[in-house]
Amino acid sequence: MTDFETKLKDNQWLAGQQPGAADKEALESMTSCPDVKTHPYTFAWWCLASKFTPAVRASWTAGAGAPAKGGKAAPAKTEAKKDDVDDLFGEETAEDKAAAEAAKKKAEEAKAKKVKAAPVAKSIIVW
Repeated sequence: MTDFETKLKDNQWLAGQQPGAADKEALESMTSCPDVKTHPYTFAWWCLASKFTPAVRASWTAGAGAPAKGGKAAPAKTEAKKDDVDDLFGEETAEDKAAAEAAKKKAEEAKAKKVKAAPVAKSIIVW
């Protein structure tokens, strides 16, 4: 249990940030709920992991990668072509300049169209 506690202190699951085969095996090997006073992280993990059905637990595998902070899995790595790489300190191309000009022109047109109507003057005085 102490080994679980040290792993779960920094991660939500024994396998990292996603449930894996280690979580499945550990949950199946436990016969009872861990003590919350002596093993708080293991208790929290057990409460979460025990809620999953056996069918869902069977899908937990060790090959799954840890997701990003937002809960979405990281995209698969692909080789980047030279054209696809953003050069943050490079020179601005003609395409970039044309796109910036078009966006600027569109913003000015939208601002010109957005003319507010004069408020209707009303009086609160009743005769």
